[in-house]
Amino acid sequence: ATPPAGAAPAPAAPPPKAPAPVAAATPEVAATPMVALKTHWRIAAGCVAAVIALTAVGVSLVKKAPAPDPLAFVTAQIGQTPCSWLRVSDHSSVDGIEAYRLSGASSVQPAVISRNILRDAKARKVDVDQVIATDVAPLDPQRCGWIETLKPFRYAGIPRFELRLETMKRGVTRAELTFNAAELGPAGALYGVEPSGAVQRIVGRTELAKLGPPAVIHHDDGSYTLNVDTDRSGWNGIVFMESKTAAPQGLVELPLQSVAERQRFTNLARAGGWRFELAWFKVEP
Repeated sequence: ATPPAGAAPAPAAPPPKAPAPVAAATPEVAATPMVALKTHWRIAAGCVAAVIALTAVGVSLVKKAPAPDPLAFVTAQIGQTPCSWLRVSDHSSVDGIEAYRLSGASSVQPAVISRNILRDAKARKVDVDQVIATDVAPLDPQRCGWIETLKPFRYAGIPRFELRLETMKRGVTRAELTFNAAELGPAGALYGVEPSGAVQRIVGRTELAKLGPPAVIHHDDGSYTLNVDTDRSGWNGIVFMESKTAAPQGLVELPLQSVAERQRFTNLARAGGWRFELAWFKVEP
């Protein structure tokens, strides 16, 4: 029925009661990400701890490399010296002073060679106190290509010849080389290096048997002594070349300044089993 005009409306029905909340609903929804979050951070914290622990273990496992053996260190250093053919000819240890004497030839000044080795030894904490390079002969810079081309074929064993010097008269020195001819191989040869840097062939393996005294002395044990007289004052050199095949005429004597010459030399040296030893001596005027 329609209520009469001006009559107050009937009171509205009270709203229905909300259903009682489920006790576990809200906490369960909230708890799930919290548990996951806490678990995540726990794992992360564990990872951080593990990384720190592993890092600490890694630090403890990485030991400092021991200092190189002094002789090996000096030998390596002189092998890296450019335009040089050097070796350690003597080592002494007196009152705790480790001294190394060098011989050979180099385009680098002897004082610079000593200073560089001592500087690097100090930096690496290697026990090297003195490097004596006064016996190092000067090498003509024009021979740098030659010496560097020979280096990869350097014989690194015990010297295979003995060199003695005798003054014959003023300005003339005799170099006496004693060696076993078999060490030259089937086609090896001996060369001389003058103070000017010029290289000359002295004699080949196949020619030794044909020569007699005083140039070549044959010994009962099969060895030879080759006597070479020189009046070239200054530093002279002897090249002892082992070879299975004969070197082309004039090749070893070349300065080997061009890339093509050095490559040709390298190819022939590999094929022929070439090995070189050099010794240096000083002739007084």
